[in-house]
Amino acid sequence: MELIVGIVVLIVAHTYLEKRGLPPKMEQMKLRYFLVIAIIGISTVIILSGLFASLHQLVGIVTILFATSIAYKYRKKFEKMERGEEV
Repeated sequence: MELIVGIVVLIVAHTYLEKRGLPPKMEQMKLRYFLVIAIIGISTVIILSGLFASLHQLVGIVTILFATSIAYKYRKKFEKMERGEEV
């Protein structure tokens, strides 16, 4: 069941980002700060999951959401570099 939920979250997150993109504040944020926030967010959910057994599936969902967002930011930066724009 967790695998199915993870796949659905991945498809929904990817589709959302492709159609609407990241929110403007996240779009303007530097990649290194975005990565630090992702690490802190995932670590927080892991700690909470250890304290509360019912949050076990939330770790996977949060990780998928952050990973999808990070991949989107990297892809956008790479597309800018391919076009010859300054990154």
